[in-house]
Amino acid sequence: RSKTIGSEADSVRSNAKKAAQACKEHPSFRPLAPILADLAGALKGFPETPGDSTDLATQRAAIAWCAEHGLHMQALTFLREAVVTVIAQDTGCQGIDRREQDRRFGLVLQVAQRSPLQDPNAPEAHSAKSWFEKASTRLPNLGTLLQHLTAARNALDHGGTLDQAPDALTLDRLLSEWQVALDQLVL
Repeated sequence: RSKTIGSEADSVRSNAKKAAQACKEHPSFRPLAPILADLAGALKGFPETPGDSTDLATQRAAIAWCAEHGLHMQALTFLREAVVTVIAQDTGCQGIDRREQDRRFGLVLQVAQRSPLQDPNAPEAHSAKSWFEKASTRLPNLGTLLQHLTAARNALDHGGTLDQAPDALTLDRLLSEWQVALDQLVL
């Protein structure tokens, strides 16, 4: 998750700084300097001090990095997790059991997809609608985004064998659009 990635980015950044210092002090290491500069550039989007596992800045950096390197499935996974983070923050379940977060996300997804809830009169159904509305104020077009994310993820999970599976160029474009949607998130 983003906490691990953020911590590892910090660790690599710290080790790269040490190696850069070694390059300055020892002439035999100077040929490594361009590689270290490339490494530092690759990590520039990641926050210097990552937050917890729901840190949207780290999630955004991971999405951008994966998309830039053609890792569509990973980018979609991080993007979906960022949306789950928004929903978790807005439904007050951040920091609670992951299964409960996933259950609430599933309910919000049902509302977004306009799928019938098992018992539309149950208090949980009302909560799911409320959660969706709250998250929608922070992430405009949440319903459409969730539907497109789910369709793209399913298309990739099934090896592009589903009808209307997006090709790589379309996925690149969609990821860019979804990143913009996430970047417009009202924090």
